[in-house]
Amino acid sequence: MIHAEAVDAMEFPELTQRFSVQGVPQTVINSGQGIVVGAYPEQQLLAEIQSALSH
Repeated sequence: MIHAEAVDAMEFPELTQRFSVQGVPQTVINSGQGIVVGAYPEQQLLAEIQSALSH
């Protein structure tokens, strides 16, 4: 099961700084175990999530 939240980087500058947001969208996986910047195709994003979960 995947839980996701959308956060507006301008409204939460502490999260923007904590995760060094450099582009939008930026997907943070498991509190930083994986980070994806930009729009990824579904299969590639799923691969990134699986990779982050295996660490």
